Amino acid sequence: MFFLGQHTRSLDEKARLTIPSTYRGAFEDGLVITRVQKPHLIIFTTEAWGDLIKRFEGKPLLTDERLANLRRLLFSNAERTNLDSHGRVRIPDHLRKHAQIEKQAVVSGTGELVEIWAPSLWEEKQAELNTMPISDVQQEVLSI
Repeated sequence: MFFLGQHTRSLDEKARLTIPSTYRGAFEDGLVITRVQKPHLIIFTTEAWGDLIKRFEGKPLLTDERLANLRRLLFSNAERTNLDSHGRVRIPDHLRKHAQIEKQAVVSGTGELVEIWAPSLWEEKQAELNTMPISDVQQEVLSI
């Protein structure tokens, strides 16, 4: 599955967020939601989460503090869950607090992953994207 687009959604009184219908099929086997350093959340399919775990295999996690910290950040904040029958996922309190999400969230497809942003932070990120230099990366990725 390749996730595209951006969708603003309201959270209900139980902090459940409705996932766009075009994304739901990818989460039939469940999903993992976690955070990164920046104030937003990432949703992984179970397959993508398994791929991430494999990337840590064979790495010097006990002697490389940066890798150990990344592992702590990703895994200790992760929640494995499923969509309910209405296509909703509950966003745990600690993750909502980190991402500054209150009543609404932007669900953004970023290719293999889904990001969840507070609307005001998403607007800031969009403004940043409109002005950041990416021509060298565009050339590398888009050259056919």
